Amino acid sequence: MDTDSDSLTSSSRHVENKMRLPQLEVPVFSGSYKDYPTSWTIYNSLIHSNPQLTNTDKFLFLRQALKGPAATLLGNMPVIGEKYEKAVKPLDKRFNKSGCIVDLLITELEQNSRSFLKLRAMQAVGDKR
Repeated sequence: MDTDSDSLTSSSRHVENKMRLPQLEVPVFSGSYKDYPTSWTIYNSLIHSNPQLTNTDKFLFLRQALKGPAATLLGNMPVIGEKYEKAVKPLDKRFNKSGCIVDLLITELEQNSRSFLKLRAMQAVGDKR
């Protein structure tokens, strides 16, 4: 009886391993402090920590994932394997600023709160009519 159960479990695992997952894409990072943590987490998971990729491959993916100020930061650095780590460090140093992110989020909250209060005031005026 246990043999049938073990066989069923093994069969279930085999089916699970063959399940196709959706293709994940590396997001484009353009230099927003607010977007950096998410962008880096995804890039790190898919590319940076992937042992099957060479540093040259990683550098090519990095170049493709950067736009605007983030891409400008790398300038004309040649896309060669030994330069990859030298390219990642200034990006992290420049954009990994949790204090800036907190300030940006507080500013957004304040702006949204003001907008919400204005909306409530307009609704109150409309309700009086």
